[in-house]
Amino acid sequence: ADTVDNYEIGYKGTAGRLNYAVDVYYIDWEDPQLNTATSNWGFFAAINGESATTRGFEVELSGNLTDNLSYSLGYTYADSELTADVYQPAGNFYGTTGRPEFLDLVALDGDRLPGTAENVFNVSLRHDMTLANDIQVSTVISGYYQSDVLNSLGDDNCLTSFNVVGVCRDSPSATGLFGGAPNPTYAPTSVWSRQYAEIDSFQVWNLSTTFSKDSWGASLYVKNLFNEDGTTGTFTYMAGGSSPLPESNYFGNNSRDYIALPRTIGVALSYRF
Repeated sequence: ADTVDNYEIGYKGTAGRLNYAVDVYYIDWEDPQLNTATSNWGFFAAINGESATTRGFEVELSGNLTDNLSYSLGYTYADSELTADVYQPAGNFYGTTGRPEFLDLVALDGDRLPGTAENVFNVSLRHDMTLANDIQVSTVISGYYQSDVLNSLGDDNCLTSFNVVGVCRDSPSATGLFGGAPNPTYAPTSVWSRQYAEIDSFQVWNLSTTFSKDSWGASLYVKNLFNEDGTTGTFTYMAGGSSPLPESNYFGNNSRDYIALPRTIGVALSYRF
C-alpha cells in the first residue's frame, strides 16, 4: 500500500462582486504506486517507488460583471516529482539458474511524475436574460487548458544503441545472455522507456444555451467547439510492437492516443418534477 500526507492551507472570502479562494498545498507520497513495464518483454506492471512529492497552489475567482453577466476563473499549479530513484526487479532474462536477480533503474530522483500537468486553467462566462412570457435564457461558454504532460516514467535518452526495429539496447546487466561475455550495451544508469512520450498541451472549449420556463428546459450545446484532439495519454509505437509480421498478433486500427470527445453538437430536453 502507498500512503499520502496532505498539508494544505487556504483562505476564501468576498470583496464587493468578487468571490475568491486561494490555497497552497504540499503532498508527501510514500511508496507511490507507479505504472511500468517488466524488464523481460515489456509486459505491463505496477511497482512501488520510494517517495514522491507534489507542491503547488490553487486560485479560484468568480463574480458578476453586470446584473446579467457572471464569470468564474480557476488556476492550479502543481510541481510533482519523484524524490528518490525508482528500481524494479530485472528478472532472470540475463542470468542463469541460481544467480541472484538484480535491479533495473527505471526513473531518477527529481523526474516529473507522469500524467500530471504543471499548469491547469479553466474559465467560464455566463449570460442570463428573460424573454417574453417569462422564458429564461442562459448562455455559457467555458474553456479548459492544461500544459504538457509525460506519458510514463523514464526518458527517451538511449545511452548505447538501437536495434533494427528502433528499440534501445540499453541493458541493466553487465553480462550477456545467461551470464555470458561482458555486455557491450551495459548501461546501469539508463532509464530509457518504450512508453515514454511528451504529450503536448491542449485546450477545450464548450458552448451551450438553455431555454427554460416553469419545469421545462431545452438546451443546445456544442462540446469541444474547435474539435481539439486533447491528448491525455498514448500507447507508443514501440510499446505496441514494431514488427508488421502476423505472429506479432497486433490487432486494431492503430488508434493509439487517448483523446478528448470530438466536436459534438446536441439538444437536450428536460422536465423537473
